[in-house]
Amino acid sequence: MKRQTHLVAGYCMAAVLAALVGYSRPIKGSPATEEAPIACSADTPVVDEGKSVILRAWVPPLAQAIEYSWTADAGKMSGSGREVQWDLAEVSASPRPHQATVSVRLPTVTATCSAQVIVAEAERGVRVTGRSYLIKGKKEDPGYGLYSYLLLGSRPSDSSRERYVAAIKAYLTGMEDIGKLRDYVPPGKLNITYLPLESVSPPNATPEWLVDHYDYARAQALLKALPGNLTEGPYIISTLKPLVFDSAPPQYLFQNLSTVPTKPDDLISWWVREFMHQAAQERFWQSQTAESLVLKMRTTIAALAIGLPDAQKAVAAWVSWTTSTGGKSSQ
Repeated sequence: MKRQTHLVAGYCMAAVLAALVGYSRPIKGSPATEEAPIACSADTPVVDEGKSVILRAWVPPLAQAIEYSWTADAGKMSGSGREVQWDLAEVSASPRPHQATVSVRLPTVTATCSAQVIVAEAERGVRVTGRSYLIKGKKEDPGYGLYSYLLLGSRPSDSSRERYVAAIKAYLTGMEDIGKLRDYVPPGKLNITYLPLESVSPPNATPEWLVDHYDYARAQALLKALPGNLTEGPYIISTLKPLVFDSAPPQYLFQNLSTVPTKPDDLISWWVREFMHQAAQERFWQSQTAESLVLKMRTTIAALAIGLPDAQKAVAAWVSWTTSTGGKSSQ
């Protein structure tokens, strides 16, 4: 019997986690009872020589940060506010991590957060994530680097429709059409994210139209092969090969958006964007990177959801990495 497992980082994860997500600490002299709950992260834990990386800081939606101040032990910073670019073009490859720190000043407290990255020799390239509709009766196209599915486990109710529409809107605005990408990039360097539909969509279909013409039967059949009672959604399932109806894939990333609040407005859209950033890395399917992604997304989502108690309790179940060996999930 299959059981879903959430990977827990061990001793070797400490350095990688530090490269992904920083945690807040109060500056000396700040009131201990008013420590600012912030998180910070880099787009990737490993950046190629000659490249740059995006850094982001996360504070509670109502914290009203007055000032963000970024510093680093190497390279150059450009931009201001909660998102900046860290240029490491002149930094040589080395196993030693480099650290960036953000100081966030709020009305009554100041805190800092640090994130680390490692500069490595440039690889041959990264993958780009595109979207495509999976029309009823059609099969997935072969040859892509990663297959993801935006799956809705049941027809929308009054309570779920808003979440469905928000997720599909993020899907439409956050990814380029795969057909346009194929004009310039071979399939092997592309990741594809499918949205099952009952019929061909009209040009510029709205999220509402896509919810109404979604292929719920196909989504339910695909979800039945996975552990758990997945009857809500949205869910994002990612695998190295197309999903099949009768068995779970040996490895898959499971993202559960079924209880994600629709407020703040940017929570779901950020989630989709962050997933795209991570899926673009060719190291994505190495186990250590997959574990780190799970922890990073949990932490940054939790920072966005501060002030939403129900969301805080659910974060651990929102993102997981599952492996199956011999028919049983293993950690």
